Parts: sequence; C-alpha cells; structure tokens
Amino acid sequence: MLKANNLNIGERIRLLRKSIGLTQEAFAEKLGVVTSYISLLETGKNEPSEQLTLSICRTYGIRYDWLTKGEEPMKEEGFKSIGDYKIKEDPPELLEILEMLREEDQEGLDLVKRVLEARRDIRNNLREYVIDKPKKKK
Repeated sequence: MLKANNLNIGERIRLLRKSIGLTQEAFAEKLGVVTSYISLLETGKNEPSEQLTLSICRTYGIRYDWLTKGEEPMKEEGFKSIGDYKIKEDPPELLEILEMLREEDQEGLDLVKRVLEARRDIRNNLREYVIDKPKKKK
C-alpha cells in the first residue's frame, strides 16, 4: 500500500479519487472544475489553488494536512460532511437522516443544510449575546 507522505499532492488527489471510485469527470464535476484540470493535478503538471484544496477537503471529508502533507489519517474521524459543513455525532438524529438521504436527493440535503445553518446562527447569536451583554451591577 502506498504511503501518502511519499506522494505529492497530485498523487494524493488521484489516490483519493480512486479510493472513492470516481472518474476524473465525476470528481471534477463535484468540485466545479473541468476534467482536464484534474488530469493536470494528478500528473503533477499543475498545483491546486488553496481554494480548490479546501474545496476538496470539504467535499470529500478529507483532512487538510493529509491532502497537503500526507499526514495520516486521510479522513476526519467521527465527522459527517454535508456541503461546507462537518458535523460531529451530535445530534445523532441528523446523522441518521444523512445516512438515509441519497446523494442525488438535493432537496433533502438542502433541508439538512438549512437546519445546520440555523444551528450555527443560533449558536453565534447566543455567543454574541453572552459576550456583548453588559454586566449588571449588584
């Protein structure tokens, strides 16, 4: 088995793509780039931009340090990715729903994404309230 730290970033991209069973075309489509660009990356003729590197990590649930430096493990343990979000095993109900949804079920995935956005907004609002709230004098 190949050691990721002995590979360059293009070779790690190829290893990732093949490990999830995608063609260059399908891999590129999910990232919003053209197939020929993925080919250039995989053969080392081009380097991915920082934005694309982050997009690969988000889209495929890959650790940034694995992709850029080959540091194991490849995937973040205990996290489930949906779009730009990584959620831990909390709340378990959302993970169950994610498991039931098919990748093609964009409407369902969008709904889960809106729930996660609402959770983030609530958490941020609470954090701001606690930090910005003036202290009452006793």
